[in-house]
Amino acid sequence: MYTLRDYEDINRQLRKNWLCSLLPFIVLLGVVVWSFIVRIRWLTMAATILAGAILIFTYGIYIAPLSRYRRHLELALSGTQKVTEGIFKFMEEKPVEREGVMYFPFFINVGDQDEEDDDRLFYYDANLMRPAWQAGQVLRIQSYEKFVSGWEAA
Repeated sequence: MYTLRDYEDINRQLRKNWLCSLLPFIVLLGVVVWSFIVRIRWLTMAATILAGAILIFTYGIYIAPLSRYRRHLELALSGTQKVTEGIFKFMEEKPVEREGVMYFPFFINVGDQDEEDDDRLFYYDANLMRPAWQAGQVLRIQSYEKFVSGWEAA
């Protein structure tokens, strides 16, 4: 499901986003230093506020989501894995956010079909194409915690 190339692509994109985010910040930091030396108080305050706002905005929009997804890929590729085999019940239509990444929750049953205690909740990455699983299909789910890192029809 995931490859080392996916992880390298995310790292490359994250470095690019950091660079693009820091360039305007560095320019404004230069303006702050210059205005501090020349003693233009209003420019120092305005540039400092703008630099902080740009850094906070770009981190929240461009950096943090990629960092969270990179962490997901790290765990999917090298985290402690477990394999669960069971009968697919259903997958939710709307994705949910868990640990900063969007997932589709789904349930498989590992025992008695009528017993809800035998249902197991897993999260499938919403950035990937949804699988065409049918209710009643037997699946072998490879996961770390509750997050799917691989699957196959059993």
